[in-house]
Amino acid sequence: MYRVKEVSDLFVDACVRHPQTGAVLFLSIYGRDTALLEFFASFSLPKTQGGLTEFTVLDAEGAPSTVFVPEPSRLDKLTGKFPKANLFGNLAHAWLFDSAVTAADKANRTTWGLYPTHGADGRAVDLQEIDDRLWQQILDLSPVPLATGWREQVMKLLEAGFVTWLDEPGNLHPPLGPIKACRVDLNQRFVDLVAKSVRSGALCVPA
Repeated sequence: MYRVKEVSDLFVDACVRHPQTGAVLFLSIYGRDTALLEFFASFSLPKTQGGLTEFTVLDAEGAPSTVFVPEPSRLDKLTGKFPKANLFGNLAHAWLFDSAVTAADKANRTTWGLYPTHGADGRAVDLQEIDDRLWQQILDLSPVPLATGWREQVMKLLEAGFVTWLDEPGNLHPPLGPIKACRVDLNQRFVDLVAKSVRSGALCVPA
């Protein structure tokens, strides 16, 4: 768990930020109802009234990571309460997320992939499950039809810069917590590579 520096008794278990700007894309956060409401409201207030355009989360060793909130209007949230009979009292859980991560931008052939690395029971997610989810996103986003049997070859093509994992070395804003994330961009070069592979026979058109 990460602790929110600016607000006491708020804890984050997962956070995904834009790799270039550090803007929040997804945040999973726990705390009291009132603390969560005040925290979310602060994003829309001017700084003179206690507003926040960024906040800091601290890991168990106290190392800080900055999360920016430049456009609060882009953010949606889902909240739920824990049963009253729990060890922590009146505790709520909220997901704060940019609308861009919930739907692919098919006009620009881009999408985000967010994949938990552990299930609700604490079990580690098999990497094959993440690969399966990414492949389904590729099928949905691709402007050209892709045969199911092309999966292995197409996934290799994606390594040529069409999928950028946010935890790659050098990324200033890697995901925090048990979550993997990537940016998918199937630009015209992807279409050209698929067409070239079909013409060369590397991808065989089903009979």
